[in-house]
Amino acid sequence: KFRKMVKEEERGIFSSIRRARKYPDKVFVFRRTQWDRPLGRFPKELLDLPRLTIIELSKQKITQLPDDLFRLKTLEVLNLKGNHFSQFPEAVCKCEQLEELRISGDIHTFPPCLKEMPKLEHFSLQSNGANHLMDELVDFKQLKTAHFYVFSGGFNHERWREVQKKTGIVHKY
Repeated sequence: KFRKMVKEEERGIFSSIRRARKYPDKVFVFRRTQWDRPLGRFPKELLDLPRLTIIELSKQKITQLPDDLFRLKTLEVLNLKGNHFSQFPEAVCKCEQLEELRISGDIHTFPPCLKEMPKLEHFSLQSNGANHLMDELVDFKQLKTAHFYVFSGGFNHERWREVQKKTGIVHKY
């Protein structure tokens, strides 16, 4: 297991906060999955990694993001799938290089800033509010692909087709 971890680290992929802090200039990807022990919070230590481009924190029991998330100047992908957000974290909007965002929770509204993100091309939402929020995709500026998942009650395929006709957004996954 240690050898595998070292091989991944040689490629810039880290899963240990301690080791990432030890080699901050070598970290391009920070990845924790559902099989790792949940962190329970967004690790603020990641904000000190100058080359971090991808954060994958699936199923880590995260409920909020730090306000200074914008410090991650090179962040392009933020995967927060399977976490417990009760509202959309506006701190995401300040990540100007963000191209892909995946998020889960009890989200029923989008902040206006999300629709204005200059480079956001893919957006994935897992929420019971997804059917209602689908209509708002027409206001997103750069979106090319989207994935909406409803926890209970079923996905509204008819509404999705209408949004797709209006926007040209492709359903990804």
